[in-house]
Amino acid sequence: MPVTPGLPDSAFLRASVPMTKEEIRALSLCKLQLTAGAVVADIGAGTGSVSIEAARLCVDGMVYAFEQKAAAAALIRQNAAHFCLSNLQVIEAKAPDGIDRIPVPTHAFIGGSSGNLREILEALLARNPSLRIVINTVTLETMAQVQEVLQTLPVTEPEWIQVAVTRAEKAGSYHLLRPLSPVCIISCTGQEDAEQKC
Repeated sequence: MPVTPGLPDSAFLRASVPMTKEEIRALSLCKLQLTAGAVVADIGAGTGSVSIEAARLCVDGMVYAFEQKAAAAALIRQNAAHFCLSNLQVIEAKAPDGIDRIPVPTHAFIGGSSGNLREILEALLARNPSLRIVINTVTLETMAQVQEVLQTLPVTEPEWIQVAVTRAEKAGSYHLLRPLSPVCIISCTGQEDAEQKC
């Protein structure tokens, strides 16, 4: 199986748990700029698709998937077993709870914050002021919240991109283009990193 990001969505066990789609997942991981031996916090992990891909890319690192819903946490464990991953651990808690119990994170992906975005980012940056951060949003309200929160935290100027993916689906002897919901991907780095230039 390829080790590049962008596993097909069909490769994951799904149930009814939300999942970051493969094209968005691949681009989000590129923006996360993972490094060898990375310690990744995946907040609001859902099915664990981002955690799975990060763990496959960082075989010498460790991924901590934070998920508060028991059914989703169980699904992440099933997906980790499905992909034979030993470097992925599920933290069944509502972040920021549990952030202080993992090793110092080098990277954080936030796919869901349950209204605790500020508290989550403050807890993560307290552990590592040079943390690399990627946040995915689909609603205008969350975008506004992200913008407000990031303006008050010690991070580099955030990069904002909106991605709209359209897939061709077979309809009889024809193919129709069906769009997926646009996703905004925001990326930034703890300000301490910006000051360490060489």
